[in-house]
Amino acid sequence: MALSRRTAQVLAGEFRLSVQRGECLEQLAARLNKRRRTLMRQLNECKHYGLIDEGEYRSFVGGGRSGRGSSTVRKGSGHEAGITQSGDVFRFAGDGKSSDAGGSAELHMDVCGNCAEVETRSQRIRTLDDLIAAAEIDLSVWEIERYVINKWEVGARADVRDGAGSGVQVVTEPLWQVKAWLRRKAEVATMQRLRDELVESLKSLSRPAAVRPNAVTGGDRFMLEISIPDLQAGRLVWGHSTGGDHYDVDIASKLYLDAVQEILHRTRNYKISLIANVVGNDLLNADNALGETTHGTPQQEDSRRYRTKKIVFETVCKSLLLMQERAPVKVLMVPGNHDRETIFDMGIAIKAAFANNDFVDVDNSPLLRKYMHYGVNLIGFAHGKDEQMKSLPIIMATEMPQEWANSQFREWHIAHVHKKKEYEFLAVEEFNGVRVRVLPSLCALDEWTYSKGYRSMRAAEAYLWHYTDGYAGHISVNTPYRSERKDTLNYAPFGPGL
Repeated sequence: MALSRRTAQVLAGEFRLSVQRGECLEQLAARLNKRRRTLMRQLNECKHYGLIDEGEYRSFVGGGRSGRGSSTVRKGSGHEAGITQSGDVFRFAGDGKSSDAGGSAELHMDVCGNCAEVETRSQRIRTLDDLIAAAEIDLSVWEIERYVINKWEVGARADVRDGAGSGVQVVTEPLWQVKAWLRRKAEVATMQRLRDELVESLKSLSRPAAVRPNAVTGGDRFMLEISIPDLQAGRLVWGHSTGGDHYDVDIASKLYLDAVQEILHRTRNYKISLIANVVGNDLLNADNALGETTHGTPQQEDSRRYRTKKIVFETVCKSLLLMQERAPVKVLMVPGNHDRETIFDMGIAIKAAFANNDFVDVDNSPLLRKYMHYGVNLIGFAHGKDEQMKSLPIIMATEMPQEWANSQFREWHIAHVHKKKEYEFLAVEEFNGVRVRVLPSLCALDEWTYSKGYRSMRAAEAYLWHYTDGYAGHISVNTPYRSERKDTLNYAPFGPGL
């Protein structure tokens, strides 16, 4: 997919930043969470746009800077064929006296700063351990990020002499390729240390609950589920180009907080003993500095990435403080297809921010699907992109067998399609029905969804679950809406007159 000019400009900016820092191609790829080959293709497109100088591009991609070079050595040549050194590309070829049956082996090492690649093609080196030994990799310095092993058959001519005479015969033998990608442990340790320091800093700023919720006990109590999926904060929409509303991170934040307040207001007469708050499901619109989703799809994204993250983090924290004044809150972090990596980091920060609050519990496990078991109710949460809808009931029964057996009312709440639907599944034999709901979104249409003709009602929904009687109804907060406590929402993010 060709880069848009805006995306190419962002990538060119990241490229120039890497050049200033003295980074290599592998380091830029790691920072942007991209494959090396994909990054090279996209940088080449930036070059065609005229955003990157030809000479600078060749120097960066070709490794002509930072002291990188190449040399060819043989085993026993006096040059250490280990990866304890850095800064060069080594080539090793057997001299015909190799222990390999084929008479030769290749060992390629490419070390650049804190990244390295090691590859062999040989009949003798067949495993990762063999590669580590052959390349003399110091595992106290390096860690294996990932590796691949391939095997194929090669043919060779061989002289055959037996009682019937002599001749030439083609012999087929296996050839193995073992390749590993390495990263210096010092860098990994530093990143982990900085991350731990940030988490500890957030924990130190965490405060006990200012308002303790009233305890609710007995059978006549409810769980309030607040799930606002597909907010896609960071999306930029000019309403005149879609026939709809304007949209940016500030609007998204206000819609989110107003919806939470409205839900809490409308449920003020219920005995709420627990609030289940589902956070994620494409809470953010993009997952990297290029304004792309986790899988690399370009978005209409606000380039002020850090500002977007800051506003979203503060918005979620403010909403949790509002909720915990009513009842203890169980936060379920559910990743989406736009922000899978970012939402996990967001969960770490939210959990640290509420470390000293006894009424907010955050489930930030890397599992794509989360569950809540409350009395006779079992509710599953997933983004819904990867799972087949008809498979959701059996997934629930398989992943939560004990809770399935102890529940009577079972539902799945998913997002992704931005369109409210309900499906009824009849379980096999003695099992009850499982309802699957597709929840609506507050997000405005962007130009792509508008061009496809997609339309849906924008709303935030909350569900009430009785501890012993099951599903008790839901609240829908539509937007734009008029509340008995607030004036009509008026936003002018793009200036007056728009």
